[in-house]
Parts: sequence; C-alpha cells; structure tokens
Amino acid sequence: ESAPKYIRSLPDTLEAQASRDRQDRPTVVAGKILGARRPRFLLFGDAERSLENSYELSELETPTNALKNLAGLAGLDLGELVAALREERRGEVHGLRDRANQTLREYFDEHWKQTGLTVELMVSGTDLELYVREANGDYWQLDERSDGLRWFVALVAYLHSESIATPPILLIDEA
Repeated sequence: ESAPKYIRSLPDTLEAQASRDRQDRPTVVAGKILGARRPRFLLFGDAERSLENSYELSELETPTNALKNLAGLAGLDLGELVAALREERRGEVHGLRDRANQTLREYFDEHWKQTGLTVELMVSGTDLELYVREANGDYWQLDERSDGLRWFVALVAYLHSESIATPPILLIDEA
C-alpha cells in the first residue's frame, strides 16, 4: 500500500486499454455499416427483360432468364410443370397454373398502381402462354401492351429474383 495510487490502478488501466485496442477503430466500424448499406449494381439486359408471349415445352425445360425470373415471382416450379405436362396430368397443371396466377395477382395488385391489371399464365396443349389481364376481364398478349409495361413485368420479376434489401443501382443495356 505504499505504492502511489496511479501505480495501483495501472493493471486496470492497461486491461481497459487492451480491451479498447481489440475493438475495431471507428473508421472500420463506419466502413462496415456503410458497406452493408451500399446498393448493388445490377445489369438489366436483354436476357432479363425478353419475355415472350408463349413458350413451348422444350423452352420450358431450358428457360430463359426472363422466364425463370417470372416463374420465380409466381412461385411456379417449371420442372414440376414440365413433368406434369409430359405425363398429361392436367389437374396438376391447372393447380400449378392457378396457384402461380394467384401469386402474380397479389403481387401486381400491390405493385402496379396505374390500373387494375395482372399477368396471367395459361396453358394451351404443352405451351405456356403469358397474358396481361385488365380489371374489366380483358386479356391481351404481352406483346400487345406497351414496352413500358412489358419491361416493368420483367423488371419486377428480375428484382424479385435478386432478393435485395437495399434498392439497387440499375444498369439497363438497350443494345
């Protein structure tokens, strides 16, 4: 007890400093926070936006990116659909289509604010067809609608497939 007070408190002071030294510096902490908030850059190219009116069975087996994205948005497993079509299990085909259309209807009700419309999938023989259905019950093939609407459908499907939390910076390739 003859040692001065500052000498007696030295072990605690050194332990506290060692603890601070083990922590990240404020600049590192800030960098981690900002890095997590940084938006991703996404390329929305032709492969992601080219939705066709109709897809044959062979095209469903090796779907385009745009079709995979739309099927993902709809919760439609294209592999299951192909198997049901090949094995002519029409009831299963109708069930898959109806569940997918319900999912699409709910999504577009929430995200398309201009007029009441949705994208609907129909099956004709072994072809999968894409339609736009208006609130009044009219159906239009996808290519009969504006470029803006077709791009919007492909874009929301693409963004859904990317599972992003922070809005991205979107790069659009029109080449």
